[in-house]
Amino acid sequence: MLIGNAKKTAKVLPMLVEQARENFPGDVNRQRTAVLLAWINLAGIPGWQPEMVGKVEKALRLFALLVVCVALGHGATTTVAQTQIGAPDAQHLATGTITITATAPFTAADGVRVEMTPLTVEIRNGAFSVNLEPNDTGTPAGTQYVAVWALDGARSRTERWVVITSGSTLAVGDVVATVIAPTGVVQPGQIAQHGATAGQTLVWSGSTWLPGAVTGGSGGSAGPNIAGSSNVTAVTASQSPVVIGSGLTAAHYAVRYYASVNTPCTAGAESVSFQFTWTDAAARSLTTGSLVMGSSSQNSQGYLSGLFELYAGAGTNVAYVSTVAGGCLTGTASYDVHAVLEQIQ
Repeated sequence: MLIGNAKKTAKVLPMLVEQARENFPGDVNRQRTAVLLAWINLAGIPGWQPEMVGKVEKALRLFALLVVCVALGHGATTTVAQTQIGAPDAQHLATGTITITATAPFTAADGVRVEMTPLTVEIRNGAFSVNLEPNDTGTPAGTQYVAVWALDGARSRTERWVVITSGSTLAVGDVVATVIAPTGVVQPGQIAQHGATAGQTLVWSGSTWLPGAVTGGSGGSAGPNIAGSSNVTAVTASQSPVVIGSGLTAAHYAVRYYASVNTPCTAGAESVSFQFTWTDAAARSLTTGSLVMGSSSQNSQGYLSGLFELYAGAGTNVAYVSTVAGGCLTGTASYDVHAVLEQIQ
């Protein structure tokens, strides 16, 4: 009798689904529960009473997902499937399993919560198929699936999958990630205040992380230790030595430089290169490539930048010269130079 009633109620399931969607718009969990309750009542399950919901809430939710997932949420999942998977002997079709786990919990676009619970899918006769909640529209963003292949007779292998929202079945090659997302991502909104006040950040106390202010001096950091800098703009000719830092303490330094075209030639082209000089036990130099200051059609990049480290002796200087070569047919070219000398230690 119960089976006969269930077959009859299956015919009205689409109507129950539509009614649940109208009664609880946007609330997938309540829609599923409403359909399940209506299905139970129509099926005539013996001894069922509505007040039993509270006692079996957890079982109801699980059963609701299993029974009406196809009607309410199947369209929101993406099917990943593969056929003709070869066995390691290259003569038969493979058998085995794929264990799929989310790299971090996320909420799918259809409201389904995906936890880091492994899902094992069987591979039979070289084929498998699985429905997964898409990562691309999940919250928080950036999650992936870890897929561990265990084919009979072969070593296990691991892939990262990014499942996109798709109404068509995707092959494994469509979901394998080329960029590996970090695991255990903590979003800023997940960090509790724990007594922190405005302007504070996480500071290591020596035994634990606590809210605190970042300050200079012992026990803190005031940012880069700038030993000197130079900023010149609209330069139209070669430059004699431009000092970035002078009378230096003997130490390890880093030079960061950035040169860009200010005004290109109207026609023709000029170029400029730079030579940095310093002294450790002897005089040293480094020469950059050339920055072309041609017309807009020739000047596709428009900047030159770099970073290099050096050791400077006590009382010495770090400087650079610029050398302009070529000449504009019409117009006057100019360039900007920004250089910073940072003491590392």
